[in-house]
Amino acid sequence: MISKNPAALTGIPKLDKPIIMIRDPRAVLTSTFNDDYFVSGNYCQNGRDYGVLKNYKVMTDYPDVCIYRYEHLVARPDQMQDQIGEYWGLQFVEEFSTWPRFPEEKMTAVSKTWADKMNEVRPIDTGHNWRDHMQRVRQQFDAFPDLHDIMVKYGYEPDRKWYDEVLDSTVPQALDEPSSAVTVKPKPLKLKLTIQQ
Repeated sequence: MISKNPAALTGIPKLDKPIIMIRDPRAVLTSTFNDDYFVSGNYCQNGRDYGVLKNYKVMTDYPDVCIYRYEHLVARPDQMQDQIGEYWGLQFVEEFSTWPRFPEEKMTAVSKTWADKMNEVRPIDTGHNWRDHMQRVRQQFDAFPDLHDIMVKYGYEPDRKWYDEVLDSTVPQALDEPSSAVTVKPKPLKLKLTIQQ
């Protein structure tokens, strides 16, 4: 099973040997769907409880998990493909790096099957800039401080010093209710744990 649904980890039976791809939580928290922020620190669309914190907590339920970073996949797709192939004993017909040149007829077929689930088939997002959503980042990290621990634990930041930039350019903003975590319009401004580098 391959899924990009934020609820997948909380809604499927435990897999024996899952590969889980993570992304910078700041990029996830500022990702949009139909002009709304799609997921928050603790809530997601339709009020379902599978926000960023829940997904990271569920990952610790797996005794043998291999974690990859989305940022590494888009920066070094063939290296990532080799690591995944070696881990699973897989051979591939196409190179991951050919995705940006995916033939039009294949893209059309993918779109017909998966466009709704994927929020349309789009170019690979290599340059998502959470800094365009500083107020959103502050709102979420103030409301859900455990997000700071995730940033450090998974190597996105060495400490909390990065947050000074957010504090300097924003004002405090509380969540009025859980649903507001997703309805606010974007405003530009061990367990065996292997993190692949």
